[in-house]
Amino acid sequence: MKRIAALVLALVMIFALAACGGENTTNTPANNTSADNTPADTAPADTTPAPAATENYQLVGKYEEEGEGADRVSAAFKVDLNKDGTAVVDRYRYMSDTYEDTFMTGTWAAAQKDGIDCLKIDLACDNNGEKVNEQTVYAYDMAGTYSVEISFPIVIGMDYKRNLTVEGTNEMKYDDESFKAAYAWTAPAEEPAPAEEQPAETAANEYHMPLTLGENEFDAVLTLVDDTNATFVAAMTFECTYTKDGSVVTLTPVEEPADMKATVWSVVPHQLKLKDDGTMEAYVPFEGEASPYAGEYDVKNVNADGEESYFEEFIIDEDGTVHGAVDASGLTGFEGTVDAEGNITAEYGRLGGTMTGTVDAEGNISVHSEVRGRVSDATGVKF
Repeated sequence: MKRIAALVLALVMIFALAACGGENTTNTPANNTSADNTPADTAPADTTPAPAATENYQLVGKYEEEGEGADRVSAAFKVDLNKDGTAVVDRYRYMSDTYEDTFMTGTWAAAQKDGIDCLKIDLACDNNGEKVNEQTVYAYDMAGTYSVEISFPIVIGMDYKRNLTVEGTNEMKYDDESFKAAYAWTAPAEEPAPAEEQPAETAANEYHMPLTLGENEFDAVLTLVDDTNATFVAAMTFECTYTKDGSVVTLTPVEEPADMKATVWSVVPHQLKLKDDGTMEAYVPFEGEASPYAGEYDVKNVNADGEESYFEEFIIDEDGTVHGAVDASGLTGFEGTVDAEGNITAEYGRLGGTMTGTVDAEGNISVHSEVRGRVSDATGVKF
């Protein structure tokens, strides 16, 4: 009987162990997790931060000069860095109330330079479809204000530049009109000359004419100081010597003009016909008749190093206008006049140099050029 009871007990224990044999949870992960403790049905979390939204920025600055030509150079600048990545620079020449929309354009983007956060700005001017005065600058955050130095051309496409610092934030403070109002300029009051110096009337040796320079028109004034010296004023003052043949005077500057003066001088008529009423006009040597020197010339140039080349073009028009170019670069163009005696005077407009020479009735020509300290001589004949 004891043996039967022991056998029954053993069978009960065997069945009990079989019933719970698949429920060993010693090494099983918690519900809904995998062996590496990540959610079984969820991808690993992305820890890369979302990029910051692009902002607008506006930087402004003012450049000032004094003296002759200040109204052509002094200006306020508004640099708009737009949210779409475009950059637009407006120039306001406040002394002449001239507003130039999109004076420079380009692109910008948030960047790093040498490990420092900044705004990278690419700018250029448009010169009849060609990008000129290109520059890349970097604006840095200085205590909440971005600051950068930019350069701007006085005349688009030419090398005469000035630098200024523009500063600002992501506040678009100005539109065009409020910007003009903020930088509006009032000319300082002029002190009247002492009573004894007040001229009673225009001096007998003073002559006037309208002269257009760029977008502005001036009252050009020629004053014959004595028998050989004169001053010519049109935006700037030029001290000159002169020769006179009847009512025609020919001007030569005492000092070779440079920078902005060279640009202005290149469009000033150097031969003027004086009238009895105190006015003057540009002298046209062969008005009403064809110049005997008119035609195209084959001209060989020799520089100071002895290098030879031929002028790209050398032409004398029927009215006595002399024009052409030394080469095809677009920088060596010149223009001037030849008088009735065959004396040639011309200016290199882009480079600021001078040309003098002679041509005879047989078509033999000889000219001497001085450009930025370099000299050359050329001779040739009419085709």
